[in-house]
Amino acid sequence: MSSFRDMPWTESDSEHFIEVGAIHTPSRSEIGDVILDLIPAEADEPFQVVELGVGSGWLSEAILNRFQRARVIALDGSPAMLKESGRRL
Repeated sequence: MSSFRDMPWTESDSEHFIEVGAIHTPSRSEIGDVILDLIPAEADEPFQVVELGVGSGWLSEAILNRFQRARVIALDGSPAMLKESGRRL
């Protein structure tokens, strides 16, 4: 019997997560607020963020909305996720 670890992430997994990611992360808004509150910068202060596993880009989008002078480098191993985050950002 294979375990969850034996099942690699696929592009179809990425496409599914793009469609229903908010369902898989029901407290997404609250999680985002906590993360944003932990960023040690003022709203008008320039800084750079690297988001590893950007997914659909919802967190990077929230960072850029709150911190207008921030710069985000979005990385993901999935071409589908990079395309979606690029569309969103």
